[in-house]
Amino acid sequence: LPAYTYYGHNYSQQIYTQEEIDFVPGVVTKIAFKHKSGSATRSFKVYLANTTKNELSGGYGWVSLTEEDLYFEGQVTYPGADQWLVINLTEPFQYEGNNILVAVDDDMTSGYPNTQFYTYTTNSRSMSVYSDGTDYSISNTDSGTVRGYNNQVIFTIEVPTIEVNYTSLDFGDVRTG
Repeated sequence: LPAYTYYGHNYSQQIYTQEEIDFVPGVVTKIAFKHKSGSATRSFKVYLANTTKNELSGGYGWVSLTEEDLYFEGQVTYPGADQWLVINLTEPFQYEGNNILVAVDDDMTSGYPNTQFYTYTTNSRSMSVYSDGTDYSISNTDSGTVRGYNNQVIFTIEVPTIEVNYTSLDFGDVRTG
């Protein structure tokens, strides 16, 4: 996860829980995956969705997405060992405060380097599928394999600010001593 670069076509989904995100609703402007090793330039489509689902079921248990859920499409170059692969979203994603589903559609027709990303153990909150022959997408996912781990990730979330205007404040009598 998010992509198995040893194959030409990959598709993955991961659920990050509200407890993990531990943040108020806001606008996600970037997502970053912690890169462990290897180098590659890949063609990514990154989809984001708010979800109340807490896990993915095996086989065909993918979360349904549409093209409206597409927040990045373009080339990404893996940054090197122990660096963050930062993806600036094409348009901001409105995080509503529940769980976030991150889906990555990775396509590359040549050059299959062995790369790795840092993960952590979870329950059934990620699923992936990969092949050289089948071009996967949100509408053509095939049967997926549930994984017991998620990527280490950073969401850059901007929260609304509140401006308070006042003309004077009366705190009453002040006593000293």
